[in-house]
Amino acid sequence: MSKSLENLLTLAGERFLRVELLSEAGKDKDGAPVTCCMSGCAKSLEFSSGLVVKKLPLTYSDGSQDPGGFLCQACTQQFFGPLTPLISFPAIKEEQIQL
Repeated sequence: MSKSLENLLTLAGERFLRVELLSEAGKDKDGAPVTCCMSGCAKSLEFSSGLVVKKLPLTYSDGSQDPGGFLCQACTQQFFGPLTPLISFPAIKEEQIQL
């Protein structure tokens, strides 16, 4: 895909994003927290949410690549705006009940 086609699709609302379970994001191979894939952002993923947004990898017609990756809460807010709370619900936790 050409970069200009990506820009046109972005203007039309296509961001090449997918929502996944946070367990799919996991951790990097060295055990470090996963950081946001957006340029200029170094925030790590928040593990209070059960879902995370992933930017899909793209290969352009000139051979360059965008590896994609996961987005932090702030970058997710930029893309989804007021719809962000729909994908940022707290993770379900099991609690033992004492009888």
